Amino acid sequence: MNQTSILQTSLLGSDEVGIPVFASGLLSRVTVNPQVMGGKPCIRGMRINVGVILGLLSVGRTAEQILDDYPELEAEDILAALSYASYRVEEIDVPLAG
Repeated sequence: MNQTSILQTSLLGSDEVGIPVFASGLLSRVTVNPQVMGGKPCIRGMRINVGVILGLLSVGRTAEQILDDYPELEAEDILAALSYASYRVEEIDVPLAG
């Protein structure tokens, strides 16, 4: 199974209690180190932060395109970024304009 297939399967799947697969077990791939990228959450200690991945997804880049652009990433890293974002949104109230 290639990395894009893993990503698609994981995003569509859920565990036995209905929790999306991307929300479980992937947060260990997200690291925070004050010496790397100013303490921003990064993927596996690399200088690729979660915000970069989320930004690319938000402007329409596909997982496959991101993996091509950043060959050191794995499909699970993209899922980890999404999982981290989901976790943070649930933990922090963000006021919306409007």
